[in-house]
Amino acid sequence: LIQVSPHYPRKYPHQTHIEVFAESIRAIGVTDAIDVYKDETGYVLAHGLRRLLAGLYIDLETVPVNVLE
Repeated sequence: LIQVSPHYPRKYPHQTHIEVFAESIRAIGVTDAIDVYKDETGYVLAHGLRRLLAGLYIDLETVPVNVLE
């Protein structure tokens, strides 16, 4: 489970943008990993909100992840 940091710099993208991005991911896959870091509650998203949301939208089971130190 990955949580979005309350300090994440981007706002949540519009649903239409997620749908378009999801179709791109469906066609070519996720080309860049999302970045997360671990804190006391679990993993927190550092970069890649649109990729994560688009992957969830098309029911991807996994996405590439970099765990930051």
